[in-house]
Amino acid sequence: WGICFASGKLFVVDGGNGRVSVYSSRLEYCFSFGGHGSGKSELLDPKGCAAYKGEIYVADTGNHRLQVYSQKGLWRRSIGGEGSAPGLFLAPTGVAVANNRVYVTETTGARLQVLDLKGAPQQIVRLDVPLSGVFADSQNVCVTALEPELSSLDANINRKLPNAIHIFDVT
Repeated sequence: WGICFASGKLFVVDGGNGRVSVYSSRLEYCFSFGGHGSGKSELLDPKGCAAYKGEIYVADTGNHRLQVYSQKGLWRRSIGGEGSAPGLFLAPTGVAVANNRVYVTETTGARLQVLDLKGAPQQIVRLDVPLSGVFADSQNVCVTALEPELSSLDANINRKLPNAIHIFDVT
């Protein structure tokens, strides 16, 4: 369910097949990368993706990690692994990158993690409900929850919007 744009190409997460498919600006198929599995460059039920500074970040949900690839689909590195400690994930679903920060939402972990580009934890916002998507720009981070309302909110939330969309000020 994740898509992102980079260098005139559309990157589409194909969770059922454990891959990311790449299309031209005319929506012509170019190539795919990843592959179903748990190997170093493989994906297991991936969900979200984000493009930033020549790299594609993929939420590798089933393997509880982020996978980072070049825009040509070459595997660069993995971030995290399964766990509840900072920098580890429990079913990451959404990923966004802005301001040299990686923002990751977790369904099972019910939190938003903020990492640097190498994967070092910077901040954790616990929301106590399963999270799905995330969007970030230079001033805000928006997360979506799988529940209609959040039961407890972190003090950093500036405003609460309907339909379980929540916006955090990152300035």
